[in-house]
Amino acid sequence: MKSIYTLAAAALLLFTTSCETAPKFDRALLEGGWNCVASNTGGVDDLNPQTIKFNFNLDSTYSYTGGAYTESGKWRLEGDKLVTIADGDLEKKVQIDKLTADSLVLKMNDRGTDVTLILLQQ
Repeated sequence: MKSIYTLAAAALLLFTTSCETAPKFDRALLEGGWNCVASNTGGVDDLNPQTIKFNFNLDSTYSYTGGAYTESGKWRLEGDKLVTIADGDLEKKVQIDKLTADSLVLKMNDRGTDVTLILLQQ
């Protein structure tokens, strides 16, 4: 009977530790300010890339501005995903296609439209 409890505890530990995916990218590369310089919106023209700005802080907080819309909250890396949780909102995940010391490429889906943002470090 003791071995069943040990086996169950080991399985639970394995399950809880395997749920989080190790980051593919170095979080230090993401920290700082980013300005969008180009976007591919699949033909949707309501996105002005020059108004899009992100700031990722050391304390895992972020701010985002896109035109008149702003948000702030917490961020983390999970595998090849950037996960943001805006204050009072749900978690969002976007794919990081590329992250270097001076460039960031994000791929996401906005209301059924594939969107790619190309950002440069400030």
